[in-house]
Formats: sequence, C-alpha cells, structure tokens
Amino acid sequence: MRTLVWLVVLAIIAVAAATALQDSAGLVSIYWGTSRIDLSLKLFVLLFVGAGIALMLLLQGLNVLFGLPERARAWRLSR
Repeated sequence: MRTLVWLVVLAIIAVAAATALQDSAGLVSIYWGTSRIDLSLKLFVLLFVGAGIALMLLLQGLNVLFGLPERARAWRLSR
C-alpha cells in the first residue's frame, strides 16, 4: 500500500513538472573567454538547484567523515 502511495505521488510530481516545464521562453547565455553556451532558463535553474543539492550533500558527507574520529573516541570511552 505504501509503495502504491509513493508511485501516485511520484506520478503527480512528474505531471506537475511536465506542465510547469512545457514552455521554454527564457535563454541563459554563459560566456567563457571566446566560447558561449546557450541554455534554456529552466534547464539552467534545474542544473543550479542540482548543483546546490550536490554541494550540500558533499559538505554533509565531509562533516560526517571528519566527525568519525570523535565518534570513535566516544564509542571507545563508552565501552
């Protein structure tokens, strides 16, 4: 039952995203030296949000990784 609810929610999200992203009127041009990259505004926003999420996950992973010695020390003391 829980799987069915998640599939319905996922389908609703997909339909909402397809409806919202159907018309692409904006354009983002990125200039780097003599090169130019043209992206649709919606693709740029999706990439920007994805990069933000990836950066957040990377920082959380590094925080956990650098916190391991303290957790190991606390575990050894508790035993």
